[in-house]
Amino acid sequence: MVKVNPYVPRIAVIESIVDETPDIKTFRLRITDGGFSFVPGQFVMVSVLGVGESAISISSHPDDAEKFIEISVRKVGNVTGSLFRLKPGDKVGVRGPFGNGWPVDKAVGKDLLIVGGGCGQGALRPLILDVLRHRDRYGRVEILYGARTPQDLMFKYEHDVWASVPQGCLLLTVDRVPPGVE
Repeated sequence: MVKVNPYVPRIAVIESIVDETPDIKTFRLRITDGGFSFVPGQFVMVSVLGVGESAISISSHPDDAEKFIEISVRKVGNVTGSLFRLKPGDKVGVRGPFGNGWPVDKAVGKDLLIVGGGCGQGALRPLILDVLRHRDRYGRVEILYGARTPQDLMFKYEHDVWASVPQGCLLLTVDRVPPGVE
């Protein structure tokens, strides 16, 4: 892959959008001028033309970055609100990656306790996916994930896989359960 300047925006096409919760969506982005490279825990600056840009954690695994990256976004302001109005085929700007990422090499051979809450789980998902793809590198793995309500839990479609990790467990917790919801 050609070395790129992380401070210059690259155009990305939205390939798909997943509604994770009532106020969080995961966007799959394809960088139009080639692949992307990052480590778990890094973030990108995502721009919507004419609106602005926002720092957003990458929520996919680095091994997939030649094809796509995913970002999980909570709708909280002008930029994220504008992102929520976009659809597959629309384009955004992406700068980065930025940040040091998770020290996964230092965790090799060790037990892991991965703790996250709410939309912060997006930043932890690349680490969880790395543990799943390279299970032999780590000891026991426990994932503790909390949210306000059951509807606010992200990546529900992956919880069964996370819970079945050999020598591991997934603990989910919520602050409250609305009436009529299990």
